[in-house]
Amino acid sequence: MAAQVPRPEPMILHLRGHVRMVDFLATGGLADQASPPFSSILFDWSDIISWSFQPPTKPEVRSWLVVANSIDRLAIVHHRAWKRQAAWFAALLRTGDCRVRSYHPHDYDRALDWLMDDNRGACNPGDCRS
Repeated sequence: MAAQVPRPEPMILHLRGHVRMVDFLATGGLADQASPPFSSILFDWSDIISWSFQPPTKPEVRSWLVVANSIDRLAIVHHRAWKRQAAWFAALLRTGDCRVRSYHPHDYDRALDWLMDDNRGACNPGDCRS
């Protein structure tokens, strides 16, 4: 039996402090220009203090739409306060072939496990929120 090739480690993007929408959207360009390209991303929002969230226009999200077509998994680790932003972002990325899961900060390790697991099945009960 052939040995399984492990999935590559995900790109980890950690947002902290006060987040402005323009800065958040700029992270799409970082993800798109990564070399080598990543097949999965972990967004750690556990240290965000505030977020001036406004639904952006289509030109503003163009880089994330490109990224959504190039990655297959993205996990968002966040507190309940950022549920609206996580839901919006997940919906945006699901326009591509990207699977998105949300996790509470205390489930950070589970988020990493899901991103690196070769099992293509659904998330285990209790491991994540959609």
